Order: sequence, then C-alpha cells, then structure tokens
Amino acid sequence: GEVVGTYRMMRPGEVVGTCSEEALQVLQSAAAVSPDAGHEAARQWGQCLATLRLMVDDMSSARLTLTPQLFWAGAALLHSARATLFLPAAHLMDTLIAKLDLADPCTQDLLFATLPNDWSPAYQGLKPLVLRGVADARTHAAALALALRVVASPGGLVLDTTPRHTPLCVAALLPRLAAMLDRAPS
Repeated sequence: GEVVGTYRMMRPGEVVGTCSEEALQVLQSAAAVSPDAGHEAARQWGQCLATLRLMVDDMSSARLTLTPQLFWAGAALLHSARATLFLPAAHLMDTLIAKLDLADPCTQDLLFATLPNDWSPAYQGLKPLVLRGVADARTHAAALALALRVVASPGGLVLDTTPRHTPLCVAALLPRLAAMLDRAPS
C-alpha cells in the first residue's frame, strides 16, 4: 500500500532504484494470493501490479535485465485464474518483453539461470499461459496483445520451450487475422 501510493504520487525515475526490493516483495505477495481470497484482495493486488508496471516503464532495459525476478514473478502470475490478477500480470509481461533485449544471448542466459527451481508444472514458456488467457472473454484483449508480442519477439526458449506451441498461437490468432483480412481493401 505505502509503496504504491508513494510511487504513484511521485513517479520520479530515482524512486525506481529504491523501490526495486519493495517491487519484488509485492510480486511475491501477489503470487501467493490464494484462489479463495476475496474479490477485494485480488483487486488490490491488481492495483499493486498496475503500479509495478509503471515502475517497470521507468526502468532502463539494463536495470530490468539485472532484475530477472520481475520476469519470473510476472510469468508466475499468468497462472492466475482470476482476471483481476491475470490482466495486470499480462500488461506487466507485455511491458517487460517490450523492454528486455530477448534477442541478446546474455539476457536469455541470465533469465534461464534464474528460472525458479520449484516451478510447477515445469516451465514450458509463456505461450501456454497466454493462450489460456486468450480463451477467457474477460482477459481476451490483454492476452491477445501479449500473444502478439510473444509471437513477434525473438525470445527463443525463454518464451517458448517446445515447438508445439507455435501452431497453437497461430490457431489462437486466426480469428484476428481473418478480421483484419475482412477489413482490408480489395
């Protein structure tokens, strides 16, 4: 609460450095929100994640690379079945993927080196998590935007550990492609 209010009120670049540890604590707490938690608790965590996204917006790519926990915590939050957590997590991941240089082998190595050991089920990339969001009407738009970012990103195994997800992404994006073709001038 206090970090969120302070950051939204001030939002200067220098606050980012002092809030990095608090941001990680917010993510760890949000990841631990029980599916049985009330709607109000989930909504508050969603607000915290939206503020964290603002913080990530202000961070340099180099600083984000040195804080891989943000990437993994954001990815973990995509497991949430609650739209109030999935939506801000999807926006956070979209911002992280846009800012991180995932084509850089050093960035990929650092992310893989910090992959949590206790990931359950085993990490298979972001695509399966994002595709689940595409199938939900409440999270469709945010998940579709993130799916487009993931498909267009050169993140390699960080974003997709198995080749079978690429055809699934294409299938999930077909309705959008068909709509774009329908609107295209003949």
